Amino acid sequence: MAFGTGHHESTQLCVKSMMAQLKPGDRFFDLGCGSGILCILASRLGAGKIVGVDISDDAIANALENIAINNVADLIEIRPGSVEIACETGPYDFLVANIIKSVFYDIFDQIYMAVRPGGIIVLSGLLEEEQNDVLELLSSYCFIKHNIKYDNEWIAVEVIKE
Repeated sequence: MAFGTGHHESTQLCVKSMMAQLKPGDRFFDLGCGSGILCILASRLGAGKIVGVDISDDAIANALENIAINNVADLIEIRPGSVEIACETGPYDFLVANIIKSVFYDIFDQIYMAVRPGGIIVLSGLLEEEQNDVLELLSSYCFIKHNIKYDNEWIAVEVIKE
């Protein structure tokens, strides 16, 4: 439970984006997969290649347990690590990063490179007060459009790469 049950607003925002945008066969990457809940949802939505990574050994163990319980272990690859794995195994059609702003700021170049043109990046785990900082960062990259979803004081920024 320490790694996410799916009830937190930031996770719910990711779920809403996935439900609306993830297509069957899409290559899906979860950066900071925690409990693996978003990878499990991606499998239920018919994603093709599904990879989740986390830097926490406890999170990895929890994610592996949850995908086994949900009988999707043959569909999902869970690995220790970070965005470098997305760069090695991409490009991806859909990348979700439900992590704090300070973490993705330092690695956003790699996040951007790991997604194919026309692919979707969802950044969540953000507070509404961080919105302008995030949009400023994104303004230096080429995106077709962006959409911001709100839930209480939390936001998720969804962008489509040009």
